[in-house]
Amino acid sequence: MLDSNSILYYPTIEFRDENWLKAALLIWDNIYRIVPYDYFPNDSDEVKFAIDSGRIKNITLQDADLESAYKKYESFLENLEFVPDGLRNNDGTTKVHKDKISSRLYPLMESLAKEFDGEWFDLPTEAARGYMQYLSQIVAENRQFSLATDNADAWIMSAYVGEKGNFSEMVYNMEANGQYTSVELLDLIPTDVKYLSIKEIIKHTSYAKDERHEFRSVASKFLDKLTLCTTEDGTYETTESYKDELNRVKKQFQDSTSFIGAELVRSSIIVGIPTSLTAFGTLATMSQATITSNIFQSVSFGLVAALADYSKVKKENRGPSLGSYLLDLDRRQGKQHLSQEFDYIMDQFIND
Repeated sequence: MLDSNSILYYPTIEFRDENWLKAALLIWDNIYRIVPYDYFPNDSDEVKFAIDSGRIKNITLQDADLESAYKKYESFLENLEFVPDGLRNNDGTTKVHKDKISSRLYPLMESLAKEFDGEWFDLPTEAARGYMQYLSQIVAENRQFSLATDNADAWIMSAYVGEKGNFSEMVYNMEANGQYTSVELLDLIPTDVKYLSIKEIIKHTSYAKDERHEFRSVASKFLDKLTLCTTEDGTYETTESYKDELNRVKKQFQDSTSFIGAELVRSSIIVGIPTSLTAFGTLATMSQATITSNIFQSVSFGLVAALADYSKVKKENRGPSLGSYLLDLDRRQGKQHLSQEFDYIMDQFIND
């Protein structure tokens, strides 16, 4: 999960928030984005400095990316037991560059497009979002990158695509054998990054590669093991065995970012994992118990949605996964845990 030192930014080409970019540079070494061959992003001087420093890199899609996305997206749609409302057409449109679409999909896209000017398909928003999210997933997988975004709606769609649509139509079905769980890695990113330039961020983070790597490694191993827990005692054992290490690497990471100043609030990183119903229930019980409360200084768990079939997760024996991460600095500053909102957003995506 967090073990990858590179992320692919989605769902847009341009970075919508320079503060988000600064925050991401504190966690990951490299930030990639998909840029069509003949497109020139409207980047600020700050972003251009990060590009010149080698911390932001552009990806030009290869035939292998497009062909893989075409085959897997077609299979993904064919195997869905139901099409969520978030992937159905509405009146809105979104432009998608032709370089991001396999030529084999051109006939389909032309039939769906409201307009095609030879460069850009003007597609129904849901069709465009679904395909582009799947393309991002494939590009990240092909390069062993994680995904990261500043948009909660895009993060929910990424979760849906990443789990191959393995969600129940009843988001709040507590009798399902598995639940998709949000994991909030608490109080990591100083919100005072807004007062520093990207040049200063890059300079100081060059001294803290080991701290970033160890934090990502420990968190990744914990979450990967938690995904495969199916018993109460196994969940308890896994959580207890990692609590001291998680708190240690969190403190170590916080110390490595102390150059930013005496901030009052730190933002969190959100990642989603599939868990068994038993594991989810055990975590909920543990969060109320004083004896184990110190792990909950570093992580918080919340419901996103019921899985259709948790046994599919077990059958895949997925091992370490790359993950999709949400950093949303603005919404975290009020100290409201984002995990409390994701079930609503997923319900809107599936049943709106």
